[in-house]
Amino acid sequence: MPLVCLGLSHHTAPVEVRERHAFPPQKMGEALIALRDYEAVREALMLQTCGRLEIYAELASSKRSSTTSATATSATWNPTCTRCSERRRSSI
Repeated sequence: MPLVCLGLSHHTAPVEVRERHAFPPQKMGEALIALRDYEAVREALMLQTCGRLEIYAELASSKRSSTTSATATSATWNPTCTRCSERRRSSI
């Protein structure tokens, strides 16, 4: 089973990008559950500090769509992005 890591840090992204993808503490559990709800994701872990965000996931297969699922979770649960809010409403 492939293991993927998606991450942002002060080495890879400016603060504006990291802020857009930060999860509020009260939403971390909900976002993790949403990530694990993807059929391709077997297990997942999210790590966030003031300077970085990392998402680790064990995938059921190495298909490209599996990696896209983890990326989509980060985008979908961004609390400050209006497009993300629209996606959350449309998925409910």
